[in-house]
Amino acid sequence: MRKTLIAAAVAIMAAGPAMAAGPLTMSFTSDDGEAEIWRLDPSDGSATDQDGSVFDYAYDDAARTLCIVAATASLCTTFEGGGMPQAVGEAARFSTADGLSGEAKVIAAE
Repeated sequence: MRKTLIAAAVAIMAAGPAMAAGPLTMSFTSDDGEAEIWRLDPSDGSATDQDGSVFDYAYDDAARTLCIVAATASLCTTFEGGGMPQAVGEAARFSTADGLSGEAKVIAAE
């Protein structure tokens, strides 16, 4: 039984990074119903908004914080629970320093 649990844990750890290895498209829907779509590409650290504008982004797994950086400002989102969703269909609550909150959901993965 113990070997089965260890094998399952190793398989889950090995599968984890593979889910986030390619670009993710995420929907961020605030509690007031406004939604934004973002494509996050870990290969070059780019975040593309629904209008096609491209920004840099960074994700701090320990702090569960995603920051999108523009020329004059940055917007950081902190995820509740286990952090940023990684697979299609996964969702997590988020909040920002300026009081915005809502749900982020992975809607596509490449």
